[in-house]
Amino acid sequence: MMADFLDTGLVDAFCSGDRRGENELAGQVARLLPFRGSLPNRTVDALTRLVRCLGGEERLLPWLGEHPGVPQVVAAVYALVGLLDRIGDDPGVADALPDIVRNGGLPALLEAHLVPAPVDARTSRETLASLGGQLELMLGEERFTDAVQLAAATVDLLRAVGGPDDLRRALDAIRADLDAVMVTGT
Repeated sequence: MMADFLDTGLVDAFCSGDRRGENELAGQVARLLPFRGSLPNRTVDALTRLVRCLGGEERLLPWLGEHPGVPQVVAAVYALVGLLDRIGDDPGVADALPDIVRNGGLPALLEAHLVPAPVDARTSRETLASLGGQLELMLGEERFTDAVQLAAATVDLLRAVGGPDDLRRALDAIRADLDAVMVTGT
């Protein structure tokens, strides 16, 4: 279901300092983010105003993460999607994936979600981008539990890769956020 609705009255109130409808607004934003590239102009304008009021794009996910339920789920999963976008072309990460798979380090849940590659039937440089796309699709279909489970398995795979300290810290933070939303049952 495509959520193309963002209550402009809630956006106006929020930007004016009225936080009474903030949880509802966060829920609306969370449900429309997977469709961001195909939203109607009116919705894009309202979302742009909201992002500006939050202090910029880098504040959107942390703001969503402050709101229980679907907003927290979306924030946690999108944090991983963003990380996958950043590290997807890193040869140290992408080249380590086939070795991990061959050594039995692939979380079982990921098996059905990996893009076949010519060299290795389960991993390639496209693997991480594909996982990010699948996570976004699950959010758009409101399959929140599936998205959290796949995101957690992806984090576990990336933890097995290792990498620099900043990557490990980012993965640990994302996993903690995913664990928190799993506990709440969202």
